Amino acid sequence: CAHTIEGSIRHVDLTVYLRDFDLENLDRRITVLKDLARTIEGLHPGGKVDLQAKHVYYNMAQVAKDKPIALDTLLAAGKALGFELKDEVIRGGTDGSRMANEAGIPCPNIFTGGHNLHSLYEWAALPAMVDATRLILKIIELGAAS
Repeated sequence: CAHTIEGSIRHVDLTVYLRDFDLENLDRRITVLKDLARTIEGLHPGGKVDLQAKHVYYNMAQVAKDKPIALDTLLAAGKALGFELKDEVIRGGTDGSRMANEAGIPCPNIFTGGHNLHSLYEWAALPAMVDATRLILKIIELGAAS
């Protein structure tokens, strides 16, 4: 998705975040943007498109598969508390995905009570925040017991 766009009549900077469930698909998306950049240059002689791509976050699914203890403990804690947790893979970049991919530490996302995240209308529900805290404490309890 587009993150920022700034420019004038002579110059434009566009920052786009690409996310995908798998690295090959992410690389394919980058290739499509590179092809688009060359097409734009071809349509506008003398114009220049400088495309820079860098990987910031990766999906943590592979680390979670290789080391299922974190997700298993999370789901067990939710079950013990009577919570209906959903095991969903998300594309979003998180600090947890960085921990998973750079340090090999599986770190699944849990709910926080937040809604409309990263928007002007972001808000959090206190009861859900309390439940998230209860879940974290149960995870600690189960981890300490194992």
